[in-house]
Parts: sequence; C-alpha cells; structure tokens
Amino acid sequence: MIDGKILIIGFSGAGKSYLLEQLKQRGVSGDDLDQVVIEETKFNTTREMIIDIGIDEFRAQESLALREWLHSSSNQYLALGGGSLTKDHIGLINQLPNIKCIYIDRDFTKCWEGLNQRGSSYLIELGQNEAKKLFDKRKKEFSQLKSLEIYNHADEYLNRQH
Repeated sequence: MIDGKILIIGFSGAGKSYLLEQLKQRGVSGDDLDQVVIEETKFNTTREMIIDIGIDEFRAQESLALREWLHSSSNQYLALGGGSLTKDHIGLINQLPNIKCIYIDRDFTKCWEGLNQRGSSYLIELGQNEAKKLFDKRKKEFSQLKSLEIYNHADEYLNRQH
C-alpha cells in the first residue's frame, strides 16, 4: 500500500517507465502520464500525437492530466514524461501534502544511449548538444522539489524497497 502519491521523474531514457513496470510486477498501482494523455485521444504514441498537434498542445494536455492526478484521491505512482514537470507544477507539488518525488538521475550519456536504442524521439531530432542543454536545465528544475529522493538508476530504488 502506498502512503500518498509518488511521482517518478527524470530525463527521457533515464528508466522511469522501467521502474514503473517493475513496481507493477510487484503489485503496486501506477500509471504513465504519457499513456494517460494518449488514452484520451485517437493517437497510439506520444510521437504521433506531438507530430499531429505540436509539442505545445501536447504539453498543455499533459499538464491538465498531471494537475487532475495531483488533486485526485488515489495513492499511487505516476511516471512523468521527461518534460512534463514545469516550474508551475513544481510550485504546486511543493505545496501539496503527501507527494514524494523519485528522481532517476542517470548520467546524460546513458540517457542518450537509451534514447538512441529506442529511436524515434524528438530529442534525437534536436541533437545531442541541445538535448544535453535541456537535460541540465531540467536537472536544475527538479532539484527545487522539496520532497525529492535521488537515485542513479531505477534498480537502486527497487533494491531499497525491500
């Protein structure tokens, strides 16, 4: 049983979805924000949705879904998309009780390798230098969360749960 809400955050390719899958295999309840957003649409993937409606509209829908989850009564994990956590969300999360953030702080090189293995990411299209700038910016933003636990890999978090 989860006591409160737990957000899984990190850069794209850090292992957020992997962590959520592993937790679900252990019987823990959780959702992936990207999937929550996509389920409400005609699209099959975030990439398809972003190409069709644009990144700004996708982020707006993602923001709405996140705010709804933050104010819902369910206690569970939610894996966020790499860019879904804005300064406004951080301010809101810091004000709400019973929200913990698990930050998978993988090295950029490892995230970049993961993105390239998966393929088809708008970050790959941005290029490695621009993606690294975004990585550094988000890392700084994530550090402003009050209830933040930092792990170098998803398995590190899983191993501490026993």
